[in-house]
Amino acid sequence: MRIRKLFLFCLCCILLLLTETTSAFCLDVYLKEYTEYGENILRLGDIISVKNADDTVKAALLSLPLQLTSYRIHILSSYTIRKLIEKHYSGPLIIIGKGTICVPDNAIPEYSTWLIKDLLSFLIDHDYNSQGRLEIEILAMPAIDFQTQVSEVQFSLKHHRTTNGYIVGQIDIQVSSWNEINKFSEVISFYLHRFLTVAVPIRPLKQGERLLKSDLLFMEKDISHIEEDILLEDMIFDHYVTIAYLKASETIALAKLRSDFVVKTGDHINIIFIRRGIQVLTKGRAMQSGYMGTEVLVQPFNITKNFVGTILNGKEVVVELE
Repeated sequence: MRIRKLFLFCLCCILLLLTETTSAFCLDVYLKEYTEYGENILRLGDIISVKNADDTVKAALLSLPLQLTSYRIHILSSYTIRKLIEKHYSGPLIIIGKGTICVPDNAIPEYSTWLIKDLLSFLIDHDYNSQGRLEIEILAMPAIDFQTQVSEVQFSLKHHRTTNGYIVGQIDIQVSSWNEINKFSEVISFYLHRFLTVAVPIRPLKQGERLLKSDLLFMEKDISHIEEDILLEDMIFDHYVTIAYLKASETIALAKLRSDFVVKTGDHINIIFIRRGIQVLTKGRAMQSGYMGTEVLVQPFNITKNFVGTILNGKEVVVELE
């Protein structure tokens, strides 16, 4: 515990040195792994705890309402929570935790609560830096009462698909379990609805036109029913040129676009350092040009060390530290 606290303290000190606005607080946000909720509105304070914040900032953040439906399980990733906080707080930020599972009262049988909790934590590990609002329907549960019949459980992804690199749609997870006498193998099926803000044209676009933000409308859509990669809100639009005719209001498939560099050498970007469930956000510059999903060298401001990161979008690069 003392080593963990020392590590967090060192990260916070480094972040303050790297951030242009050193007078701001270094906000520590701890994510709760699991939360059950009833008919009352769920607020950010129900799923996080905050340290190193003045009373005004803390009160404002903890009171933010979360727009969750009352009949589905929700997974709020660390990315989603960070984006919500950034709308109301612009200083240095450290997030501890991979994500939060929010479950409506009576959504799952009491005897299987621990199993679903462990299983969804497993799913978070496979969807680590995911975006969007996730709603989960349980399609099929095993008939075994795991709590009384097994002593060990392991999970593995049996079937899933992705859109824009994010897990969506039906997910089948193999549950392997055993006790001193027997071994069991069952499949739990989910349907994962992922709601992302997508871009659609407000007018027909001809082949060869460069995309402009003024030509686009942004709306939240469930992408679990879309099988091709599409244009999302956080992408840099003027790096794309149409290679096919686009109708007004249609979801824009990336296959109908040609991409220039999303990040160019010298661009000012946000660098997200990730290590063992901890995220540190700082600012820096790109040392190389690259496309979405490719690796580039980045350098935080005020230091000369370069890091290799993956381009998340035109404004953010993720660096995973071992």
